[in-house]
Amino acid sequence: MYPVWEGFILHSAFLVAIVAVAHILFSHVTVAATWFNWWVERKALLENKPYLMDYLKASALKLLVLAYTVGAMFGVGIWFSVTASNPRGISTLIHNFVFYWASEWFWFIIDVFGIAVYYYTFGRVNPRTHARIGLILALAASGTLAIIVGILGFKLTPGAWLQTGLSLDGFYNPSFWPMLFARFGLMFALTALYALLVAGSLPKDHPARKEVVPLAGRVGLAGLVAGVGLVFLWYVPSLHEHAKTLLGVPQAIQPVFFAKMVVGVLAAFLVLVLALVRPNLAAHPAVAYGALALAFLGLFGAERTREVLRKPDIIYGYMASNQIRYVDLPARG
Repeated sequence: MYPVWEGFILHSAFLVAIVAVAHILFSHVTVAATWFNWWVERKALLENKPYLMDYLKASALKLLVLAYTVGAMFGVGIWFSVTASNPRGISTLIHNFVFYWASEWFWFIIDVFGIAVYYYTFGRVNPRTHARIGLILALAASGTLAIIVGILGFKLTPGAWLQTGLSLDGFYNPSFWPMLFARFGLMFALTALYALLVAGSLPKDHPARKEVVPLAGRVGLAGLVAGVGLVFLWYVPSLHEHAKTLLGVPQAIQPVFFAKMVVGVLAAFLVLVLALVRPNLAAHPAVAYGALALAFLGLFGAERTREVLRKPDIIYGYMASNQIRYVDLPARG
């Protein structure tokens, strides 16, 4: 195929990986943070704890400035990088899932407007109405996640789509539900680290800081344990034999990537435990930023491993990495 993007060290796959993992970090924090904030706001209303609103305002502002601007730009960067590196592969995804992409943008538009409405209506609308705005934001963010998970999972486990060519068969592929729930669990661990960072920006004697940090520790630990458990007990068993074989081949997946995943999980676990036993230390900016940096390293290892599991294909069983499609497949004629 021409053109083909070749490079030394900074090749196409490496650039796509950096942009994609940065976007994943921001987007995963965003989705779970909307649910976490909704929970904290309900807690503030039901238990009459108005001081928790200070945390919510700080969290919403950081989401508005960082996740929905910088994170969204990384999302745009994914489209540019994958189009340059493998135009025929992304073309297949667009043509097969065009209406799914449209629905994802529908949810994303609600997200973008929703976070602005959520932040600027603090103290300007009825508290219960404001909480409902937070719930709508959380549901919309979850909608974007579900659509993207279906399309990402298709590339590795197209399932019955190879025989039928039906987009629904490709979307609800064998790894869809395992990946969706595993990501939900792990993203709450990432959001807990983000919550520590936000809470740490409040004064040390602020009651919201003292309450949110241990709460984030409990939520994050539950999400981390659930996410890791689902990966091993549900996601990995849902993969085809080719992917399972590659998991044990050092030449395909270098041990350093498994080490990155372990470091990321251990760092998150230790900091979240610290949030329960030493809340002030866990909320220190250096600790929170350090944990998020190591979590990024773990995400890089995990996403790199998942991408390798379908090699030498870009869409397993349908299109090779050099963008040449296999013959004698009924899918899409």
